Amino acid sequence: MKILGINACGWLEVAHDASAVLVEDGKIKWAIEEERLIRQKRAYDKKPINAIHFCLNNEGILLDEIDRIVFSWDWKNYGPEEAKKFETSRFLLDKFFPKKYFNYKKKPNIAFVEHHLAHASSTFRCSGFKDAAILVIDGQGEYCSSSIWLGEKDGTIQHIWNNDIENSLGFFYSAACRYIGMDNGDEGKLMGLAPYGKPKESLIKEFSQFKPQLDSRDLLRRDGQMKPIIRQWLEFFERKFGPIDKTKVLFDNFTGHIKKEVNFTKFQKEFAASAQKFLELEVLKLVKKALKLTGKNRLCLSGGVAMNCIVNSRILEEGLLKEIYVQPASNDAGTAIGAALEISSHLEKKQFNRLNNIYLGPSFTNSEIKNILDNYKLAAYRLHGQP
Repeated sequence: MKILGINACGWLEVAHDASAVLVEDGKIKWAIEEERLIRQKRAYDKKPINAIHFCLNNEGILLDEIDRIVFSWDWKNYGPEEAKKFETSRFLLDKFFPKKYFNYKKKPNIAFVEHHLAHASSTFRCSGFKDAAILVIDGQGEYCSSSIWLGEKDGTIQHIWNNDIENSLGFFYSAACRYIGMDNGDEGKLMGLAPYGKPKESLIKEFSQFKPQLDSRDLLRRDGQMKPIIRQWLEFFERKFGPIDKTKVLFDNFTGHIKKEVNFTKFQKEFAASAQKFLELEVLKLVKKALKLTGKNRLCLSGGVAMNCIVNSRILEEGLLKEIYVQPASNDAGTAIGAALEISSHLEKKQFNRLNNIYLGPSFTNSEIKNILDNYKLAAYRLHGQP
């Protein structure tokens, strides 16, 4: 059975990490993010059309040969009434498989997997663990921002607990980025700045006492609940700690380098350190909760917050568990893998092995690289000892 997993959503206007994966008979054959093909970091608001083509072309198959297409969002069942018209097969086919780019004769069979379940599946089904507690922490899914699941020996994943979107640790961390002059998407850079400052207990205490609130209008937003929650965090930061820093830390998304030299103030460093420490403390609470509710001593992690390697190190240092597995693509791109594997587990009753090879996209030989360099008259040299 061939299953095409897709991270994208018809309902949400603000999308990121568009990706596609091809799973055949329970095995991941190809997986790639749209950003790698269009050279736009995180592929904001893009459909994974190139990523889908990559999976099909490299496998040498047509869309008609796909048995099931599965999306890693399920607004059809969890969203407001208005969302349901955006999740119909006809709408999704027109948006993601336009006849201009895809040639198919039969109507594809489309399925949906809840976003946090797709995250949970992506880590548990790639971990090689027979059973485990599963913790998902990100900005938000359809109805929550953190969730606990139980991966069982029979291959099923059971929902155990979740909190609400207002308690989003991912959105808190994004707001902290913006407050000190960074942008959404710079969370890794905030993590990198944190060790240069000392966390302040007074700041951490203030963080713990605030919780954004959403009203009925916020819940109907087609750009999700990120904007109102981050806005409330920023307003809170300004009330407590002073005006937002207007000196933008500008990064070149192509090279990853800072466009101009920035001298971070002592407060910015302390704020980053405090935000990081607060995140670590909150995640550790969730880890303890997950282990207690499931009774397991192995943990699988996924979601954007699981990409914070300092947090993951803290979990290990606490000595709370026997083993931990973090999905390499813990961001939303990995939910395409999780959605496809989840459907495979139900339709084919597959048992999945540990994912040891994460190089599932394109590869290039030295001769291919040399031909491109020669074509553009770019000078290059071969490293010593390389073929």
